[in-house]
Amino acid sequence: MRKRNGHGYAWKGGRVIDQFGYVHVWAPDHFQALKNGYVAEHRLVMANHLGRRLKSTEIVHHINENKQDNRLENLEITTTALHGKEHNHLGRHKERPHLYKGKCSFKGCGDKAGFKSGLCRKHYQANWYRRNHGIKRTA
Repeated sequence: MRKRNGHGYAWKGGRVIDQFGYVHVWAPDHFQALKNGYVAEHRLVMANHLGRRLKSTEIVHHINENKQDNRLENLEITTTALHGKEHNHLGRHKERPHLYKGKCSFKGCGDKAGFKSGLCRKHYQANWYRRNHGIKRTA
């Protein structure tokens, strides 16, 4: 097999896009490198700009929401709490379709249901326990 710059024949320059759409670059000696030797490019760009390591509590946010646009003018540092508020402000997490609005469907219970299954917390937990411990429901 032919090698390209000392790498395998499939080497494409050390830039890959992960399943979430983030660009990772080959930097096996970097302190934040994953087991496969890649580092998230947006974190690398911001750390190089600041001239220091990023703290684990610092989030690098893509202003235009394009995860592959890692230009410095598109990146900003924020905290986990502020990052969550920013995305809530954009309206992404306002609706919670997994929540069920209504009464518990368990026979004789009139509590407010809060789960997709249509059960209140007490009956949802009891049902979960039965399911995960192999207990059959008695009539």
